[in-house]
Amino acid sequence: MRLYCLSGDPNYPCFVLAAKGCNIMLDCALNLQSLQHFIPQMLVQNQRFESIPSHRSPNGTVYDNIKELNNRFYLNSPLEFSVPQFNLINIEDIDAVLISNSNFMLALPYLTRLKGFRANIYCTEPLMHFGRMLMQELTHLVKNNQIVNDKNSEEKAHLHKFPLFHGLSHLSLDLNQQEKAIEQRDDSQESCSNPKLIKLDHSEPADQVASQTSQKSNYSIFSQLLNIQDAHFKPLNWKFLYSKKDVEDCVSRIKLIDFSEVIDIFGSVKVQAKSSGYSIGSCYWIIESDCDTICYLSKSSLLNSHSKLFDQYLKNQIIDCLILTGLNQTQLNEPEQMIQDFCKACVLTLKNQGNVLIPVQPSGKIYDLIEFLYGFLCDSSLGNTPIYFMSHVAEQSLAYSNIFAEWLCDSKQALVYAAECPFQHGELFKNGLLKTYPGITSKFNDEFMQPCILFASHPSLRFGEVCHFIELWKNSPNNSFIFTDSEFNYLDALAPFQPIYANYYYFPIDTSLTSGQIYKLLKEPKYFPQIIASNHYRYIPGECQPGLNDHVSKIDAFKFFGKVDLSFYHQNDVIKLALKRKYENCEIESDLAQILFPKKSMGDTVPFVTFNAQLMSKNNSHVLRAAPKTIPVNRRDRIKESNFKKYPYGKFNLDKFLNVLRQFGLSEAKLMDRDVAQDGLLTSLMEKDAANDNGLRYLVEIDASNKIDIDMGSNRINVLCENDDFRVKIKDALLRCLKTL
Repeated sequence: MRLYCLSGDPNYPCFVLAAKGCNIMLDCALNLQSLQHFIPQMLVQNQRFESIPSHRSPNGTVYDNIKELNNRFYLNSPLEFSVPQFNLINIEDIDAVLISNSNFMLALPYLTRLKGFRANIYCTEPLMHFGRMLMQELTHLVKNNQIVNDKNSEEKAHLHKFPLFHGLSHLSLDLNQQEKAIEQRDDSQESCSNPKLIKLDHSEPADQVASQTSQKSNYSIFSQLLNIQDAHFKPLNWKFLYSKKDVEDCVSRIKLIDFSEVIDIFGSVKVQAKSSGYSIGSCYWIIESDCDTICYLSKSSLLNSHSKLFDQYLKNQIIDCLILTGLNQTQLNEPEQMIQDFCKACVLTLKNQGNVLIPVQPSGKIYDLIEFLYGFLCDSSLGNTPIYFMSHVAEQSLAYSNIFAEWLCDSKQALVYAAECPFQHGELFKNGLLKTYPGITSKFNDEFMQPCILFASHPSLRFGEVCHFIELWKNSPNNSFIFTDSEFNYLDALAPFQPIYANYYYFPIDTSLTSGQIYKLLKEPKYFPQIIASNHYRYIPGECQPGLNDHVSKIDAFKFFGKVDLSFYHQNDVIKLALKRKYENCEIESDLAQILFPKKSMGDTVPFVTFNAQLMSKNNSHVLRAAPKTIPVNRRDRIKESNFKKYPYGKFNLDKFLNVLRQFGLSEAKLMDRDVAQDGLLTSLMEKDAANDNGLRYLVEIDASNKIDIDMGSNRINVLCENDDFRVKIKDALLRCLKTL
């Protein structure tokens, strides 16, 4: 069994597990870290970003798509994303895809549009809807920005001035016009790029691509300028975003499952999803074969939130291999304290007549943030403060959270059965205190009030309406930008917008498991032969230590696990799982079972029987059938039938073995210390067999010139001896010490 690591970042996992002839993909996340290397994509042209000079190399070459801003280099081109390394595997060999989180399926359209992909995709119903919603928002916002940035001045007649933002020349965009333009450009955007740019991408037309050597040379320059340290995180591997058609085709391949529903993958392995407690419908996966159990533990939480609680299945199970990803990387920041600080910062800003901008994803964490924040506002006599949720899928997101009652925690389910809104945002929406908008529209312009709290997408600050509000509010010290997402470095996200005079706070709210929680959850980690985790988890950033130049200390994330076998992976690694297929389940047909009569021999506690049968294997299922009867027609057949092969069994007694050797005339036979043996009787083959089988090794000295090496495994005995007479006596002595069938 092997594990192929298609992504090195544990926040964006993608693996392929090869087990018993099946290839199972575990998650398919889209790495969004590449966005930090791009100029923010505004919905309207921004004079500040447009006036940034292009980078000029020492030899005079001008790179039109590389801009230098605030001593950093950025790509000024359509956004691109880092996808998993699908070229490590044969796409046609993938048998199933298991999704554990809605954020970990954003790269699926890249996979499903590849030629030869035929696998089924399994996930829960909420994950399918939330995942499709996130992909739709990505395609809408990214394509929107590209459409608007490509418009010429004549098309501005279709836009309506937004009075609130007249100082920044912000515009309220006609969403219908945008949708039509996006649909017309979806198919062509993936295969073309701006001919003015020195852009070397695999999807470019052939006449714009230089030689392979030149391509690698230019991309190495890009990597140096962009300060990209990771060898696998290269602009050469980035791709343009997929289209809406790709999203719909991807979703059509998904098969819905429930928690604890057992799915059979071609008779080789069985998989089932267990609630991970992280978000609505999120799960971890149990992958079982006949004799081995593998657990893929992705983004999970033991805290009581809005989703169904974490399934404690692991506590009473012996897992042969545990694959960890999505662990908490801000372990010193308690979520409860971060939420308190978040609410206090909002209240402080509102009391100073400032606005609060919260870049956030349109699902998951936002439901809890609104609920906790509103309670805190009421306690601070600010309960009438308007709260705005701006996203292309904002209304859709709130609706989905209310209809998946069976996937919520018990307290939320009780509210649903009592005909009440399970979330606080339901009541706020009815009362008009929470309003949703698909974007910066004329309706938003008419209803907008200050001071306010605005949730907007995207936390990377590279696309979406959040970019415009950063530009609008950054010059007032009364305003605040609050970041709660731990996946993006907030300083890198804000860097293109500097200087910023508004307050900005970083309260990483991460409810996923810590290494200490995993240790308590597993209770007996010694039962885990192998635990596989990302190399990022070897050391996790700790708190700043005063007096050490504010260097960030490191904490050992796995210090609790003691002597457990830990394997850390990097991107493109292939890890061999410490599992050995020794046995297979096999059914016995009734006709054969009726003629078998197991019996106990003297001194045995388990009854057994020997028999001949036919083994029939089909679709990874094995059946034993009664062997056809043959009538011996001559004396040779009768002798052959009466001399069946005998099988030794039982425990080996060393003292009895030495006594039998002495009875055979080998009176000087004795056991010898292998470490002081001088003769090279041990072969590399026997060493390998013993290591694989965990068998017993004995070195017996017959006399000064003859030594015998005996290797006893679970299903064979090897005797290494140069003297044939001694070898026969050793064999007979061993058979006397063991029982035979």
